[in-house]
Amino acid sequence: MEKITSGTRIYYTGDMANNDGHGTITKIETSKWSTGEAFITMDDGREFTTYVRGIGITYKGHCGTRFVTVAAVNAYWSAKNNAYKNEPEHTNETS
Repeated sequence: MEKITSGTRIYYTGDMANNDGHGTITKIETSKWSTGEAFITMDDGREFTTYVRGIGITYKGHCGTRFVTVAAVNAYWSAKNNAYKNEPEHTNETS
């Protein structure tokens, strides 16, 4: 299981008001009231704060999880690409 730490690369899936993008967790703070808040700085300068437990370590190709690790996104697309490569070849031949 992937551990969410400071320095973890994040993909933000976006929403109606905010563009998607990549960023980095710059700090994680814990307290007696919270298991961890992640402070994320996006590559374009935007800043977000979310709970660590709200950051997905599995990506399913949609925005069901707003924040997900880049490693999870890469694993998803790699599996999709491999599945495509293993499909029987299709041709445009007519009978």
